[in-house]
Amino acid sequence: MKNAIIVLALLAPATVWAQGPASEDTQVPGGALMLVSYLALWALMLGYLAYLARRQSIIEDDLETLQRRLDDSLGVDD
Repeated sequence: MKNAIIVLALLAPATVWAQGPASEDTQVPGGALMLVSYLALWALMLGYLAYLARRQSIIEDDLETLQRRLDDSLGVDD
């Protein structure tokens, strides 16, 4: 275990220097990609929330049905 940590510590600077310094004129056009990824994430989250809301309403309906059946079988009047 100790040897593995030493090897990782020795390899870490080599991987950083192997890439070389970043040049000043390097540009990555990521604005549109970032916007699309945020929109996709929000769409997924809203879709999941809609799914949960639908499931919750189905479960509430089932619970109401079970409560009515239980009340009918026990003869309880509201």
